[in-house]
Amino acid sequence: MRAGALAAALALTGCCFGPIELPAIELPTIELPTIELPAIGGPPVELGTVAYPTGTPLTDARRHVWSAALLPPTYAAGYALSASEAEGDLDAFHDWADSIGYRETGDGGFVYRATRGCMNGLACAQRFLATRDRVDLQPLAGLFLARAQTSGWNAVDLATLVLAFVQEIEYRLPTGEPFGIIPPATVAARGWGDCDSKSMLAVVLLQEVGIDAVLLESQAHRHGAVGIAVPATGTSVTYEGRRYAYGETTVRGWPIGRAPPAMLTPPNDWTVELIPREAPRPSSEGGSGRRRGRRRSTD
Repeated sequence: MRAGALAAALALTGCCFGPIELPAIELPTIELPTIELPAIGGPPVELGTVAYPTGTPLTDARRHVWSAALLPPTYAAGYALSASEAEGDLDAFHDWADSIGYRETGDGGFVYRATRGCMNGLACAQRFLATRDRVDLQPLAGLFLARAQTSGWNAVDLATLVLAFVQEIEYRLPTGEPFGIIPPATVAARGWGDCDSKSMLAVVLLQEVGIDAVLLESQAHRHGAVGIAVPATGTSVTYEGRRYAYGETTVRGWPIGRAPPAMLTPPNDWTVELIPREAPRPSSEGGSGRRRGRRRSTD
């Protein structure tokens, strides 16, 4: 009965995500001044180019150039994910979605079988993808950490660099993927993703450079963001006694602690979703061949 009710509710949702099970948290409205970032121009600070797995040609890397509220203000980095690894990530995701009976309803919604261990399908999907892609993204996180160590930055500076990197990635909705999301390493390799996929990327990168971070989600606003455990003024949430500053992943130049005004309007159903830092990498049970020929998002 409960699974049926949940499936019915999911069928009414739009693209971003379905019902959230955790209790709501407070997001106070705080007015912050507009911060203008310097335009991207001049030679950027080159952080390097990395690839996963080892042996993937660096010539396949996507070059990212972005601006951050730091000195110097402009940075560049390259990241490549092998075609076989990207395909394996998507195959494993589709196999996992099949295992919970995921299917699209044709009206922009979806249904799945809720289980004791997975009541919120989107949150479970994000945990699956973030955990699986963590190793894929460690080389990229290493570039950010190396820059922070060289520059003597604090945690706020490092988080600013990572968040600005994710913000610069194009916002685009995937098609043909379970729950309307794609793996975070694929976001970095392709250079585009939706709010939920970009937020997964931000959380994994932040965790990999040593900064505690969580996913923030609102069904009412159909939006996903991140919570970052750094000392910052502005909008924040408190979860299990720890304060997380709001981090917007879809608007270029928005500082840590600043939430779009539309996200702070009623109803306030924002919730926290945890991505475990230490967890075994999930694998596909059905084999990568199951997904071949399915409709998929393209570059």
